[in-house]
Amino acid sequence: MSLADLIQAEKKKPGTKCAFGYIFDTITPEDADDLRKLLDADPRVVTHAMIHRGLTTPVQEGGYGFVLGRDTVRRHRGKECSCVAR
Repeated sequence: MSLADLIQAEKKKPGTKCAFGYIFDTITPEDADDLRKLLDADPRVVTHAMIHRGLTTPVQEGGYGFVLGRDTVRRHRGKECSCVAR
């Protein structure tokens, strides 16, 4: 199988959701709408780091305490994650 065939086969596999798929399944519909707006905002105004900090703030500090990396935010916003690419 060629490299191109392998890559095309990968894109056709039923994929799992990225961390954001699970986050959207967990939060309220109102919070999900707000998060979508933040993810769609200009990354120079609402940075990946800001979104990351907002989602990973511990529950004891009033946050959600999600476990995800900053790169996960970048990949999801860039439509390079498993929930978008597949």
